[in-house]
Amino acid sequence: MSRHPAALFAIALLSGSLSFPAEAGDASAPEFWQFVNQMRVAVPGGVNEVDTHLPLPVELVNETDTGNSYQTGSFALRQGSVDYLEYRVAKAFPLAVKRLTFDIDRICVRQHAVRKNYPGVKLTDTPRGGAIHEQTYYAVTDELGTIGFGFPEHRRYCLQSVVILPPGRTTIRK
Repeated sequence: MSRHPAALFAIALLSGSLSFPAEAGDASAPEFWQFVNQMRVAVPGGVNEVDTHLPLPVELVNETDTGNSYQTGSFALRQGSVDYLEYRVAKAFPLAVKRLTFDIDRICVRQHAVRKNYPGVKLTDTPRGGAIHEQTYYAVTDELGTIGFGFPEHRRYCLQSVVILPPGRTTIRK
């Protein structure tokens, strides 16, 4: 065991054997809409396709009789960051993503930007008054599946979450 962990860390960092997630504003990180579109195309392709676009490894966080949930930690985008990303798979089809959700932070994506990038979005789900953290969802369904954009009650003007479902699934609310 070395008595100079800082020196070993510096050597590992300089040699490239350590890597870290991109910092906010890092040109190597995808921009927000690029990431949304990558995930949208990846979900129908399954777990392996989704994982290739994630800068961090996923971790199993919940296992049930019917399926598993996997999450990543936070990671930077060119603008803002993904605060939380989770996808679920069914036990019967462990490589097929049945739902991918992520929350965003440090960026305010307004409704007009969502409509510009996804012109067919329609109001699909409204808060039921149960909690301040409920969201109003706007979604569109096409050959890639369903994509929904959630705007929270407490901050209605900024997008908080994105939900992506594969073809054949349309229910945005958990």
